[in-house]
Amino acid sequence: MGINGRFIPEFERHYGTIAIYPFRTDIWRADAHFMQEYLINLVKCISKYEKVFLVCRLEDVDTLEKISFQNVNIVPFEYDDIWARDIGPTFIVENEKTKCVNWKFNSWGGIEEGSYYPWDKDDAFAKRFADYLHIDCIDSDLVLEGGAITTDGQGTLFTTKSVLLNRNRNPKKNIEEVENILKNKLHIQNIIWLDEGLALDETNGHIDNILSVVRPHELCLAWTDDVGDPNYRIVRNCYKQITESYECVIHKIPLPPMQYMTTVESAGLTQNKDALERTEGDLLPASYLNYYLVNGAVILPSFGCPEDKTVYEQFKMIFPDRKIEQIYSREPLLGGGGIHCILHEIPEIKRPVCSRLSEKVEIRKSDINKKGMFAKSKIFQGEIVYVKGGHIITRGELYSSSTINSYLPISDEYYLGALSPEEEEDIKLYNNHSCDPNCGMNGDITFVAIRDIEPGEELTIDYAFIDNEDYSFECSCGSTNCRHIITGYDWKIPELQKKYYKYFARYLQLKIDEQRNHKH
Repeated sequence: MGINGRFIPEFERHYGTIAIYPFRTDIWRADAHFMQEYLINLVKCISKYEKVFLVCRLEDVDTLEKISFQNVNIVPFEYDDIWARDIGPTFIVENEKTKCVNWKFNSWGGIEEGSYYPWDKDDAFAKRFADYLHIDCIDSDLVLEGGAITTDGQGTLFTTKSVLLNRNRNPKKNIEEVENILKNKLHIQNIIWLDEGLALDETNGHIDNILSVVRPHELCLAWTDDVGDPNYRIVRNCYKQITESYECVIHKIPLPPMQYMTTVESAGLTQNKDALERTEGDLLPASYLNYYLVNGAVILPSFGCPEDKTVYEQFKMIFPDRKIEQIYSREPLLGGGGIHCILHEIPEIKRPVCSRLSEKVEIRKSDINKKGMFAKSKIFQGEIVYVKGGHIITRGELYSSSTINSYLPISDEYYLGALSPEEEEDIKLYNNHSCDPNCGMNGDITFVAIRDIEPGEELTIDYAFIDNEDYSFECSCGSTNCRHIITGYDWKIPELQKKYYKYFARYLQLKIDEQRNHKH
């Protein structure tokens, strides 16, 4: 069966937002105070609409926990700077399971042209955050930042040649090789290549400063009618390249007046040989297209100019089903980016209904029954060793199916099991029977150690703990108290009830209680 996948667009519903707390004094002025204040207010705004995962250094946790946040998770991590968009994971769906792609990151140009050095913590960020979310991560050797690509969610990707084909990113890859990687990793069928992004953008022209996807076949494009603006030619060329190969509606969003770093802003920086020098008169890459979508709203930048109001009214028409939250956003410009650059959406996460094993457990060959689960290290009494996953299915569904082979009873009428052969391996547990078990139940789906288990021991359970079925088989567990013939009604044995009562499945405990009450 082939892989069914797609690149998840930003406009679909989010699980949450990633934001990263600033600290660098060579990028953020006044010891990063103003940018910290800006980000905190931004996070408070976003958290009205969806959960925010606020990443910070360990030394900043106490400071942030004193702030009256709601709907915000403080996540201690290592990182080099705050560009969540560019260093975060790129989310995809494969066979109804959310995964992500981990690109290489070189600080927008490497040693000679990058914005800061080192960047190793940022390069590792996507994989670490995927692990935090318990999402599978697919590695790629392509140097790519998240702000360099966007999608309509229907197989089309938009990007710029000035970034992905730049000698400072992927010097040994031609356009065909880059396309093949994007199509393979992101399940893209069509790529719209724009020659370049906005002029003098220090990212070399990220797509997210010049173009955004509102919804399939509806785009916003940065625009100017000022022939003296260096972007006059660029935006017209982009319009031509898009309309020649993609059927769509394009909203022309005016660019704000050119923004420049002031003397005061530059003086507030601690210049560092390992970071891009930022001085008075530097052009700041201001664009309204660097907005951010949240569930039910648009976080739109403003820059203190008449265009702010014009664009606000435009966005009210473009996004009639979202509230427009406009936030003065000069501060991120001073570091070379915007709202969209410092935030990253987490889409609603689709997870397989899989079983989970403790990190102390491994599957290997068993003397009891082909495969079994074994302790890799010592497991202490009461520790959770594995949890059964699956769909809730009825007895009728179970016995009418020829494909459901891995299941766990949770009552007399309902089971937890796989619905397809593809799910079987995700759900199956190799919990072999023993008449002298070391594992038992805690509730309906959780298995725990009933004694200390030494490394190398096979994890076993007495099937009397879980089953109320009409079956029998010859036991080969080899224990000294082996019952030899095991049946699906062994839960009724008084000696087992007395010895292991608290380790029976919950629905069997209720039966045992009822049985005891009836006797009295």
